[in-house]
Amino acid sequence: MQIDENGDVTVSIIADDIYSKNSTQRYQITLTEAEISILARGVRPQKALTVG
Repeated sequence: MQIDENGDVTVSIIADDIYSKNSTQRYQITLTEAEISILARGVRPQKALTVG
């Protein structure tokens, strides 16, 4: 995860490629400070999920 000087956050994920043996794929998403703020306002606490 990286945060730039504008407050934008970039998250990179490297995962195994399920279609190619011994290969990986890289996925990257960048959210601006405004997008993060909108998401944070929309988050509501939820009960913890239990498995049982």
